[in-house]
Order: sequence, then structure tokens, then C-alpha cells
Amino acid sequence: RHPDITTLTYASRQGCATEIALTKHDILTGRKIKFGYAYTHEGRTVGHHDSLTRDVLTHAKVHYSELQGWDEDLTEIRSSGDLPKGVHEYLNIIKGATYLPITRISVGPHPEQVLKYD
Repeated sequence: RHPDITTLTYASRQGCATEIALTKHDILTGRKIKFGYAYTHEGRTVGHHDSLTRDVLTHAKVHYSELQGWDEDLTEIRSSGDLPKGVHEYLNIIKGATYLPITRISVGPHPEQVLKYD
């Protein structure tokens, strides 16, 4: 699975979200991060302002972009200021697309690995 910015933006608007919490950053270490940023369906671009119905999501072509990511182990980090540049780049894409603050991120499965962000 790849992160899907279009669906996240649509869901956050439909659900009237006011902030975002993201998990599992530790498992993205050492990978290029491929994320969906748009769909095309029946010859037109479908974005977060459109209705992402089951038909659209089932039959649309997803367009991907890719980030270099990061190689640093995140599991010992306890302050968002210590996160690698690649993590901040990834989170900035999400914030820019959703217009929502990211208030928490996790860098591991334990409660002490949930960091305040933004």
C-alpha cells in the first residue's frame, strides 16, 4: 500500500477533520515513498473536490509521485525537531494537500513513540 493524498484529503473534508495524526513512520525507513496524488477516471482528472465514489476508486488510474524518504532509524527519536529532513518533506506534502495541521506522529508501536508535531 502507498499513501494516498487524494483520498486522505477527501476523507478529511468529508469528516470535517481539524487535525491529523499519522502512524508507522518507522516502517517507512529505508524506502522511497511512493504516494498517490491524483486519479483519472473516464478521461478526466478526479481530485479531492470530486466525489470519490466506489466506482471512481475501483476504476480510476492512480497517479503517483515519489520521495527519496530517509534512512535514519526513527525509533529512538522523542522530539519532532530531531526527525530527518525526509520525514518533514513527507509531512509537508500531506499538510499542503489537506490544509490541516499534523499534531501527532508515531515512530514506533509504543506510547512513548508518539510525538507531538507541528
